[in-house]
Amino acid sequence: MKKYIFPYGFKLFLEGGKVNTFPAIDISLFKKNSNEEFSFLVLVDSGAEVSLFTKSDAELLGFSLGEGKKIDVGSISGDKFPAFLHPAVIKIGEEKLKVEVAFSEKNDTPRVLGRNPIFSYFFVIFDNKNKNTIFISRKSEDFEKSIYNKNSN
Repeated sequence: MKKYIFPYGFKLFLEGGKVNTFPAIDISLFKKNSNEEFSFLVLVDSGAEVSLFTKSDAELLGFSLGEGKKIDVGSISGDKFPAFLHPAVIKIGEEKLKVEVAFSEKNDTPRVLGRNPIFSYFFVIFDNKNKNTIFISRKSEDFEKSIYNKNSN
């Protein structure tokens, strides 16, 4: 069973010295038509349907925004903004996946790892007590059998 454990990210607020933690992981995205990879720290958001990156991320990776499929991305506040879906290769731990990711028209959007289709490839555990996000590959059936108490026949 392959598993990847990522410590939570943190944000320090200078006023009051408060520290907020959040489920984050380091992933890589590959430049379009290249083996060159770039690392990103992303928020793991089980409420997000798609993975989202910024306009400058698209430029860095060689994607032209307008060539992607236009979608509206909604935020928790109810606001919507345009983004463009592009096929990309993402690497989580040692696993490379071909997925669609969205790139915003703006640079002030958060980098988010959404459910679709990432959560189909991994069991994702938010261990808030220990401040870790755990990704367990679904390639191995052992973990799924233990969760659902399935007998192997």
